[in-house]
Amino acid sequence: MNVALKRWYSSERKKNVNPLILISNNQNIHFNLSLENFLLNNYSDLLKHLNVNTIEKYDDPVLFLWRNNRSIIIGKNQNIWSECNLENIKEDNVIVARRFTGGGAVYHDLQNLCFTFLNNTLNTDNNFSIISKTLKKHFAIDAQKQGRNDIIVNDRKCSGSAFKKIKNVFLHHGTIMVNLEKDVLKRYLTPDKIKYIKHGVSSVNARTINLKEINPNITCQNLCCALIKEFQAFYKNGVSNEEGEANHAATLNVEDYTGGDKGATPSEQSHTNLSGNLNEREKNLDNLIDNSSPISNHFNIHYIDTNESITKNPEFLKYFNLLKDWDWCYGKTPKFQNRLCKQFNFGKFEVFFNVSNGMIKDGNIFSDCLDVNLVEQLKFIFNNDVKYSKDSVASFLRDLQVENKDTLAEITEWILQEL
Repeated sequence: MNVALKRWYSSERKKNVNPLILISNNQNIHFNLSLENFLLNNYSDLLKHLNVNTIEKYDDPVLFLWRNNRSIIIGKNQNIWSECNLENIKEDNVIVARRFTGGGAVYHDLQNLCFTFLNNTLNTDNNFSIISKTLKKHFAIDAQKQGRNDIIVNDRKCSGSAFKKIKNVFLHHGTIMVNLEKDVLKRYLTPDKIKYIKHGVSSVNARTINLKEINPNITCQNLCCALIKEFQAFYKNGVSNEEGEANHAATLNVEDYTGGDKGATPSEQSHTNLSGNLNEREKNLDNLIDNSSPISNHFNIHYIDTNESITKNPEFLKYFNLLKDWDWCYGKTPKFQNRLCKQFNFGKFEVFFNVSNGMIKDGNIFSDCLDVNLVEQLKFIFNNDVKYSKDSVASFLRDLQVENKDTLAEITEWILQEL
């Protein structure tokens, strides 16, 4: 526990609102989503899990800040095959995760700041106000809330949000695009949707903007520090606005906290392995802020990484393993139908896959091909509990006993290209 957190919880601390800031120094999406869900489900016992106090219940606002390496995150109820180009994602070693909240599919990298507000009252307007004020006051960026979920700048989206409630605890989380690698969005999030008959939620390909396009000096690090200042100022906790401006103007100058990603390009960002540990290249990337930062000495900041006791908790590990599980990410998919159609030299093939929970449940094949036995053999895929994935479909088709192996190989290649 750092010095600031000890001071915050001292017997002399104020008895009114005492907000807490948590920062993840891990950049793995499965780790951070697991941590977020653990914080939500254990909100009232946060002091115990942070080794601050084992008795007192917590009921004040929390701001959790985090970043992820290159990841695609889909909403809880989305159709992963409808929303993602899984072939490109796999080719580029991008991690895919299904979060616990609703909403649309998004892309994350290290130039994207993620925020989570936790509170025992529903106050999303306050949260949006804190973000908008941060951008206006510290970076001269005029941002407005649009609709229920978004923040826009110059009529273009820079932030999206999602929400969840558990046991009278409200979660509001979202992203802020600082310098996101937008060029890859088409590669990962714009597959052909015409061939799907969907019953899930579909993402809107909204026009987006990076904040760095408006203010070249903004970074994830100085934005992180600015959000912390405005979050604390909003709830008037710890160092008051007047006292803070008078006594700590130099050490808490947001513009001083540019961090290690200043000037970094998206291509210089690296990946995290699935265990959540950082590889050698990532160790050269500064965290959002750390214990050595002057701002850490003045606010109630707690840093969480793989060595934190929370990450050894069985409940955290349950969430972590669930997020990495194929059935959660791919199997938890609304029912949908995929229609494939192609004219070959040996005949026309029209294939319908009915998919539920990531498995091929049934379907049909229509063809004017003269090889009736081949068509009948192909239909066995509909009653053999085959996963709706390239590897599983390929394995099943290649094991079929047919006379014309060349024809089967051509059909197999086509189906795999279309999945």
